[in-house]
Parts: sequence; structure tokens; C-alpha cells
Amino acid sequence: MTERLARALIVAHETRVATMPSDDTPQTADEAYDVQRRVIRYFGPPGGFKTGQQGSAPRIVAPIRGDRVYESGAEIRADGALGIELEIGFRILEMAGRDLVRRAEPVVALELVQSRIAGPRAAEALVKLADLQINWGLVVGETAPDWGGGDDSTVRGRLVMGSRVVLDGAAAVQGGSALRSLSAAAKLAAREHDGLVPGQVVITGSLNPLVWAEPGTRIEGWIEGIGTVAAQLRETRVLGRGEG
Repeated sequence: MTERLARALIVAHETRVATMPSDDTPQTADEAYDVQRRVIRYFGPPGGFKTGQQGSAPRIVAPIRGDRVYESGAEIRADGALGIELEIGFRILEMAGRDLVRRAEPVVALELVQSRIAGPRAAEALVKLADLQINWGLVVGETAPDWGGGDDSTVRGRLVMGSRVVLDGAAAVQGGSALRSLSAAAKLAAREHDGLVPGQVVITGSLNPLVWAEPGTRIEGWIEGIGTVAAQLRETRVLGRGEG
């Protein structure tokens, strides 16, 4: 089952057409993580990981495709709308073993979200986990090596999409501490994948409810004490007759 679902998801990544699995869906977290490993192995080493925890559910981790990690200011081409989340991230500088971060610098980040699953099963928790927790990509903004807010339960942030202000003010940090989330992510990444390596970015959970942005939208984010991040969404260009 995990091999079939992984193949279907890889095809969905490459064709940009969502798949509709029937019985090929994970029944356990172990199966979902096995699908993750098969998919990310196809696309190469991850550029980072996302982590999060909702209520009493177990914490999750999911790899982010290395070719989908962008620097702030990038023009990003995608098919259709992308979900946007403003997040506290950490760029890994040094590890002390496979599951312990020795040094990391905070970054302000935009997570880009899009599912590769079509139909009602797309909302199932284990299906989303298998589908890289519906991560599409990541935009990495400014850093502040002397930032002291990693254990704050709230931060001030701002997220603007075009003329729409999504967030402007205090926002709750998932899990109450971005640093604790980073530590937990390191352990999960070591258990379920090959662990973290310097240069990768770990994002620690959204500061805003998931919102969707259409191609053509400019996105700007800010987290107090860390800095800013921005990106411009563009439609994937379709070649006309006689081009290419």
C-alpha cells in the first residue's frame, strides 16, 4: 500500500494533478511516515522540515522538498491557490548527534501549502501526514541571531496578502515555545527520516489560521524581533502553440 500511494503522490507532484486514492491510504502513522520517506527520497534531500501539534494529537514532522525552498523576495510559480502560513523557523547551524540541535538561528518564514490528494480523503489526518503534511514549499526571510523570544508563548506578527491584512498583532506560538518545538522536531526527524543537517530550516507551526492566496498575490510577513519575509505568487506559464 505505501509503495502504491507514494508512487501516486510522486506522479501528482510532477504532473501537478491531484490524485484520488481509494484503498491506498495509511492506517497508521508508521505507514504515513513510510510514504513520506519514499516520496522525499525521489525528490532528493529535504531542504527542511515542518513540525506541529494540534491539541492532544501526537506531534508530527514532515520533510520539505529541497527544490521548493526559496529566499525572501522570490517569484513563485504554482498551479492554483496556495495556502499561506507565517511561522517562526530555525536554520540549523550545528548538530550534536542525530537528534540534538547544538546551534540554530531563528528565521521568519512563509509556509506554502497545497494538497496532492483530491476528494474527501484529503482531510484525513494520516493522509495529510503521508502527503508531507500538505507542504508545497517554504520561503525563508530575515534572521536575528540574538533573538531571545524562542520560549515566548506569544509573538507579535503581521501577514499581508495583497491588500488583505490577515494578521496584525499578538499571535500564539504553537506548543507554547518555538525552541521546544525545534527540539521535538529534531528527535522526530531522526526517528522517521535521516535527521537534521546544517543548512536545513525547521518551521514550528503557523501563527495564523490557514489562508489561501491566488496567483498574482504579493505576500509580506513580519515577526517582531526576527524580521521580514516576502514572496510574489505567479501562475505557472502554459506554453502556447509554436512556443517552447
